[in-house]
Amino acid sequence: MKLNKGIRIALWLIPFVLFYAYIWRKGFEYPVVDDIMINQTILSHENMLLPYVGIGLSTLLVALQKIFQGWNIYFIFLVLSYCGSISIFNDFFYKKKLYVLIPLTLLMQCVLIKYFSFSVISYLVAAAGILLLFNQSLVMGILTVAIGVSIRPQIASSLIVLVLPFLIYEILKNKKWKEMLILIGIVLSINVSNKVYSMTQPDVQEYLKWNELSTNLRDFPEINYEKHREEFEKLGISENDLQTSTYWLFAEKKALNNEMLEKIQSVRSFTEKYSFDIPQFIKDYFKNIILVAYLILFAGWLIIFKPKNIWAWLLPITPFILIGALFVRQRVVERVYLPLMVSFLMFFLIYSPEFYEKRQWFKKKVVFLCVQVILLIVGYKWLGFMKREWYWFPTINDSMNATYHQVVENHPDQLIIFGGYGTLVNSQPSLSTFKIRTNQVVSNTTTLGNWQTFSPHYANLLKRYKIEDTNNLLSSAVNNNEIIFFWSKDSGSINRIITIFKEHYQKTVYFEEVEKVTSDMSIYKLKAD
Repeated sequence: MKLNKGIRIALWLIPFVLFYAYIWRKGFEYPVVDDIMINQTILSHENMLLPYVGIGLSTLLVALQKIFQGWNIYFIFLVLSYCGSISIFNDFFYKKKLYVLIPLTLLMQCVLIKYFSFSVISYLVAAAGILLLFNQSLVMGILTVAIGVSIRPQIASSLIVLVLPFLIYEILKNKKWKEMLILIGIVLSINVSNKVYSMTQPDVQEYLKWNELSTNLRDFPEINYEKHREEFEKLGISENDLQTSTYWLFAEKKALNNEMLEKIQSVRSFTEKYSFDIPQFIKDYFKNIILVAYLILFAGWLIIFKPKNIWAWLLPITPFILIGALFVRQRVVERVYLPLMVSFLMFFLIYSPEFYEKRQWFKKKVVFLCVQVILLIVGYKWLGFMKREWYWFPTINDSMNATYHQVVENHPDQLIIFGGYGTLVNSQPSLSTFKIRTNQVVSNTTTLGNWQTFSPHYANLLKRYKIEDTNNLLSSAVNNNEIIFFWSKDSGSINRIITIFKEHYQKTVYFEEVEKVTSDMSIYKLKAD
């Protein structure tokens, strides 16, 4: 009994030790800029992170950040959530006596570090929570599901669809209606609390409306101006309006307002937003080595294991339906489909004894052992085929550019507008650390467009530099010595901004070079005669 308890404790601790050892050996930085923005917002003690993080969770994280100011609460929270979800999966495998799957889960943990972001972690934590909820761990299940869904509320619908066959099984066979109602209640309560909060905050409501329009513009395939030129001209939308709104240069609501975003999207037909080209789907699917491997995995499973009923035959179809939806949505990217695949695989393997049994031939130990050895060899070769070097285990070096960082250090009293968020990130020390270091948090930088633009956090940043018209940063920057631009003269952004003033304000502006920093990067001020 004591041995069993000791093994379970060890299995809970191993993912945490493994994560720390991995990032110590390989290095680590946030792979997605969204997490950098969220981390910066929480470090600034701002709790409004809708629509990305639930208001209840963000408020709690900010409260903890205020108490433990020397620690990076958001990063610590993500690490604990990520490793905790892996520990839950391992515990289930141990209790089900599926010991061989535990090292594979730990390998998966290392693989997913490349995609370590709040949206990926949200899927894993919520999936682990649902497993707990429906398997006699009610309190832990409720807490874990609430955390997972709060990390990114938008994942709830796709995750429930993903695991719906297992939930239906639990309801029909084990009469777990109460657990299902609790799950629905958690999702609804989180979404309702977010909605109520936004309705009581006019600035938040306005931001969310703009954010939805802006996000939809870029999340779908790019709009071709020439293809819709006649429609755009009738609507009074220039090619520059489309380019600036699409390429993150939209911090000027007088010119690029919500009405204009609605007009731009009105020209996009249904077939431009969604694709139904089945032959192309199939071709693209089989070009993707990860998706092909996932298909082979389930095909191999059905060769070795015999389904006990028709339901078991249908189970593996679920993730492929959602992957198909991504093809329709034209958004087949690894950090979107991998958490779906992994979450389903965890459920599938944990519930597999209920639905499958070894085929007669594979009940012979020698045959089954040979098959496992072959699969291990094939798996190893497949990992090598992803690239000659480890595709999923890259060594991460510090991305901070010392020259760019010096620009930030040299202008502490001015608001620096970077040409892109990638350049901004490269100008600052990494935020993916457990403890806050000296000069790690930079608060005098922004861009002309990111998903924080027009948020309360963004407004507060601008007000620190006496910018009262926070909806129109470009207009506020003209002849303003408190605002400088750090850009490449060849980026094209300079000409687009000059065009905005010409087309919308009939005003001539120009960028005055203040300091040449590198061969292609300079500091500018925006001037008008």
